[in-house]
Amino acid sequence: MELASAVAHQYWGMGFATETASAALVIGFQAHWLDNIVLLVDAANTPSRRVAEKLGFDFERNTLWKSVPAMLYRLKRREFSAQVESAPAP
Repeated sequence: MELASAVAHQYWGMGFATETASAALVIGFQAHWLDNIVLLVDAANTPSRRVAEKLGFDFERNTLWKSVPAMLYRLKRREFSAQVESAPAP
């Protein structure tokens, strides 16, 4: 299973990337019971790296994706579940 996302420049900094990635995590972990989810982030894209870290992803290693330097992040279902359980109620 693979999912890609992009946010148009004029919408950067408005929380859309965090909100959509968070929804994708719920679908991946709770609807499809994936054991872990990985993100490949362009190494030069600092805002995307911050989104990954805000959502609880752990940096795993540097890699290349289609000859572009990228950073691989991973979030395991048990870590995601712990985050959800400890989150304050809306």
